[in-house]
Amino acid sequence: MNQRPNPPKIVVIGAGSAIFGLGALATMLQYSRLRGAELALVDVDEQSLCTMTALANKMNKAWDAGFTISSSTNRCDVLPGANFVIVSVQVGPREDVWEKDWQIPLRHGVRQPYAENSGPGAFAHTARNLPLVLDIAHDMERLCPQAWYLNLTNPLIRLSWAVQRYTNIKVLGLCHQLLWGYAMAAAVLADRWDIPVPEHFHVHTDVDNMPNFIPVARAGLQHLDIKAAGINHFSWVFDIRDKETGEDLYPLLRERWLHSYRK
Repeated sequence: MNQRPNPPKIVVIGAGSAIFGLGALATMLQYSRLRGAELALVDVDEQSLCTMTALANKMNKAWDAGFTISSSTNRCDVLPGANFVIVSVQVGPREDVWEKDWQIPLRHGVRQPYAENSGPGAFAHTARNLPLVLDIAHDMERLCPQAWYLNLTNPLIRLSWAVQRYTNIKVLGLCHQLLWGYAMAAAVLADRWDIPVPEHFHVHTDVDNMPNFIPVARAGLQHLDIKAAGINHFSWVFDIRDKETGEDLYPLLRERWLHSYRK
């Protein structure tokens, strides 16, 4: 009889973020295979950290998730024994530096669609975040050398590559962007599986579209197999198939796409 492995210890660095932190906590606490895990939350903003810790404890109790939850403003307090370290950090002030990443290259004739992607703006963004990202990885080398570094910090590809090259830590870069691809494709092909698409759903990314996006993305993950590649925030879907039958759905998607896009 196979024994269930010991519940993991998961450290979340940057947990005080209202967007990332809350979404990450809800996802983990609802995932049955993580039941009983140890969860340690880290953020340098003590007030935000206290708020997110209180919310985590409420969700843990409401969903009977069985997690053991702790928090600290010092990551070194909680890294020992970690199996997974989820990192989403930013050297800021965020909006100010993002604007400079875009405006300064523009003054020199370099127009970027989005300064996190590549080019000089992303180089500056990398240079700001890289010391912090590597500091975290070096702390992991000392305190939890076998743990996985799950990187959600942008520019994701460059920073993940740096951790892989300059430390001995196992690293995996994670981006939610492909979920938009699943949602978009599922909306366009909805009649194939009778997927309910909200009335105001549209097939381009928009913060106001988030409540409509999540259920459609889940349906896409259930029915579609998508392969994609690209750079940060600039992915290309190169293969899309019916998950059950293996049928190539790209021709049908191309046929319907222009009629489905609404600005």
